[in-house]
Amino acid sequence: MNEENGKPEPGPDAVDGTTISEGELQFDAEHRDWALQMFVGICNMSGAEISVTLNLGGCYVSGYIVKPEKYFDGLIADLQGANFHGDTAGEMRKMMENTLSSMKEMATPVPGKDDDPRGLRPRYIHLRAARFFAPNDLGHPFPSLPRGAWWKGKIAAVDGFQIGMPFPV
Repeated sequence: MNEENGKPEPGPDAVDGTTISEGELQFDAEHRDWALQMFVGICNMSGAEISVTLNLGGCYVSGYIVKPEKYFDGLIADLQGANFHGDTAGEMRKMMENTLSSMKEMATPVPGKDDDPRGLRPRYIHLRAARFFAPNDLGHPFPSLPRGAWWKGKIAAVDGFQIGMPFPV
């Protein structure tokens, strides 16, 4: 707070280190879409899956919002089916599996301890069966149907969203 004029001073943004100048968005200094955060938070807490299409800088990603635990389980399962080459392939696979398992543990709420209402304000969104496409080419998502990919992104990086997908699944 500026002592001379009583107005808030520009400060660092919690998301990307940029500054917020006077008069800019002060209610949500983190620049996150509160509605999308609520949808993601509900899915994270309940295990429900909602299909969504996200606008990310003019490109689109569609998929199903999933709990972080399911996201990491999916990555671990994909890793187990991956081909590793070289002398240290087995060690590399085990190290990656252990790392992903540790990440899953960190992302998994502890009952009774993590019943914080901030659970409805997650910072990341996790998708299964994610497909990416350009706005002028909705008929050719990547990766192709039906599988998709596991995807994680910052909610703060989402420019807009809609519930549902622009193509049949």
